[in-house]
Amino acid sequence: MNLTKYTLLGSMVLISLVGAIAFLWSGRDLSLSYSIVLNITVAFYLLYKYSPDSTQIKLSFIYLLGFSLFICGRFFANILGSEETFCFDFGYKYCLSQIETLYSFLLINSSILFFLFGYLSVSPRRGGSKIQSNYFNNKIIYLYFVLGVLAGLYTSFGTIQSIFKAISSGYLSLYSGQIEEYSSPINLIIMVFFNATVALIFSYRNKINNKLFYFILAIFLFNLVISILSGSRANFVSALLVILWFMMGEKKVSLKKILITATLILSVFLTNSIASITGARGASEDNSGFYTKIVEEIFYNQGITMMVFNMGVIENDYPILAYIKTIVPGSQIIYSWFSPVYQYELSFSQHLMYKLSPSLFYDGYGLAWSLLGDFYAFSFGLIFLFFLYNYIWGRIIYFVSAGYGVNTFYNGMYFCFLISIFILNRFSISSFLVLIMFYFLMHKSVKFSWSKV
Repeated sequence: MNLTKYTLLGSMVLISLVGAIAFLWSGRDLSLSYSIVLNITVAFYLLYKYSPDSTQIKLSFIYLLGFSLFICGRFFANILGSEETFCFDFGYKYCLSQIETLYSFLLINSSILFFLFGYLSVSPRRGGSKIQSNYFNNKIIYLYFVLGVLAGLYTSFGTIQSIFKAISSGYLSLYSGQIEEYSSPINLIIMVFFNATVALIFSYRNKINNKLFYFILAIFLFNLVISILSGSRANFVSALLVILWFMMGEKKVSLKKILITATLILSVFLTNSIASITGARGASEDNSGFYTKIVEEIFYNQGITMMVFNMGVIENDYPILAYIKTIVPGSQIIYSWFSPVYQYELSFSQHLMYKLSPSLFYDGYGLAWSLLGDFYAFSFGLIFLFFLYNYIWGRIIYFVSAGYGVNTFYNGMYFCFLISIFILNRFSISSFLVLIMFYFLMHKSVKFSWSKV
């Protein structure tokens, strides 16, 4: 038994307690911010030391990076001088009370701790032998490749349309028009099918023509990269992380890779400037310095996801359909046969927007969401369930990380997580579950011996 990692986990609990006591004594958010940031630093060290990944860029790193930005971004901003850490202002302004702030701190810190506990409690695999895949139907793979390319081109065309819409009407116009019929979102299904196809081709890239994978990967990355021109920065950063993962691989770090990595990191800090080139996002009109803009635009603004999570904790009387649809996307169609369906019942985020600002909701605007928000919604107010979900999530990330290189199925599953895990910190798990289901069925169809039917 390795006592070092559990000693560090214990120190994180102590850091949390000290931060909470200091906050109650002083009433200053900085006490909580320093505690969170220090725990995140320890978490990165633990993941680096005990990660089973054979690659330079760890899957758990990408998840924690997204968590640090979207859930904990305001804590970093607070340390760097920003105020109103626990305030929400989008059609409705609300600042958490001291008790609500402390509860939020408990949930966020606990989610880090239980994720790590789940991740670190898994015993490393022994033996290291790789399971070789036997039969697969290459004709089915090539069929999926063709269909995937068509789906990728269709998705890219939709992204280009979004760019022109954002240029003409602004970034928020992409969130308008959400009051629509409750039919299954065709565009989302096509996009998820495309992503699943990329994962499938990735899993078999060494067994078929490798150029096919890089061709469809180029379409995938192109779609994510150009989304920055519509003002969508999270997808752009996801693309950079995927590029960095492929670039670093399992090899040692060279000077060339360090320079390229530095360039990619600089691109992250310049995302708002890049997004404002087309006018999709308004360029900042103040004369504040680069440091202030980084604090506000990168950490504080992206950290709004934490406050969406907190508002979701307060307004937690969600309709039953939102729960069903999160787990079974498209179930609203069957549900409508038995009961009327209203738009604000279709997701947690839409219901929250409806509760907080009905006028903006009926104008077609919505809120983002997060994996953490799903965990809390499905805990039904029972905090031990929230802890359990984070613990299970940590174990899942470990198993997927350790499975890379074992066989084709785990390789493709790893890719599904790689392209999704960063953005999951500000989106619902719903579309990710569809991606996993698509990939599972597609992989099984490739392995199935159709000649025996």
